[in-house]
Amino acid sequence: MGIAHTVNNHHWNYLLALDADAAALARYVEFTPKNFTTYSLELARLLMAAAAEKDVVAKLACARVAPNTRAQGIAQYYPVLSKSRANLRGYSVEIKRFGLLLTPWKDWTKAKSPIWWRAYNAVMHSSDTSFHEANLKNALNGRWAIRHVALCVSRRSHAGSPLSAHAIVLYTAVAH
Repeated sequence: MGIAHTVNNHHWNYLLALDADAAALARYVEFTPKNFTTYSLELARLLMAAAAEKDVVAKLACARVAPNTRAQGIAQYYPVLSKSRANLRGYSVEIKRFGLLLTPWKDWTKAKSPIWWRAYNAVMHSSDTSFHEANLKNALNGRWAIRHVALCVSRRSHAGSPLSAHAIVLYTAVAH
């Protein structure tokens, strides 16, 4: 008996695990505008995990679309990613199960990072005064912003393979 092995994209598996975490979270906190300001340790963990993974997938995305670029940090990712994906700021994710339409990159400019990213930094550096920013709205936007970039990076390597059941049920990308 043998075992065949192919290259494994660890970031993809990590994102699928975050999908499962978000699906589990939905059993306890309804994804509704009335709960957008709800904050908790679990929401902080989801926001922190998604934002940290942002560096991994954003660097890969930048390297794929501009191989000679050495983008480091969210401010340097913007010019590379926005140039290669003209509608990046308009990208939307519909979470049909909850009737939500997220636009996680909507407010990202060269001079200003997305709100969820600023929340991540506030929680990371000043959790004593900013923990309330680890809320549902920021965690959801951060989570699906990173998934969007990961899908751009992984489109070729995962073409034709099914996404996790959680991903299919939980959201769909909306074309503009």
